[in-house]
Amino acid sequence: MARSARSGVQGRARSGSGVGLQQSRLRVFTIAFREHRTVNAEHFDAFKLYVESGRRAEAARSLADFVSSFVDLEEKISWTRDYLAAEGSERPVRHELYEYVVFPSLLDGLSRSEPWSLWGLARTAQNLYRSDNLWKQVAYMTAEGFLDQLLVQCPDDDRARKALLSELVAGMHHAVHEWPSGILYGHNGATLHECADIVRDLAKARELDRERMYSKFLTDFERKLSEYMDRLQPPG
Repeated sequence: MARSARSGVQGRARSGSGVGLQQSRLRVFTIAFREHRTVNAEHFDAFKLYVESGRRAEAARSLADFVSSFVDLEEKISWTRDYLAAEGSERPVRHELYEYVVFPSLLDGLSRSEPWSLWGLARTAQNLYRSDNLWKQVAYMTAEGFLDQLLVQCPDDDRARKALLSELVAGMHHAVHEWPSGILYGHNGATLHECADIVRDLAKARELDRERMYSKFLTDFERKLSEYMDRLQPPG
């Protein structure tokens, strides 16, 4: 996965008296950067207040100011990590915020398979599904794929285990919701080849369901899937 480009201005070092001048400029930039971070927070706080009061035009302007005020990718990453940690249940993220701040940060982390980024991409997968331009940048991976990859790195992560189990069970609920007509794969009836994928998902779900929360459902689903696969077998 190619890493996102980092923006920003790189200075050139100078010798002699220029060193002191550059250090002075660096101090000024650091102070300005700290003030800039405060401005960022003010724009975002205003955005949330406008949203709560139903003032859409003002909310859009505040969000645009917030997005455009970031200095570089590093600042976006720092803010995104804090935002995702604080906004645990919010999904999907506002599109402009996701496209220009959150997604570039997550994409950068994905290039190194960083666990926080994998979790963030899984959590915000609905944003990806709604934007083909963004989704194709992660090779059309789904929430299930990100969580699979996260569990390979962090096999003891219970949060990721339960989230992946939830994704699999939700997929099975969709697959069986037209029963007894058949088992769906996407929007169409599953083929025998596609049923093999569903069988693998079922086995994975049983392995992840350590608390046996879905044991009854999985047993019933397995029975229906077996019956459906028998229907697909050629006669003779």
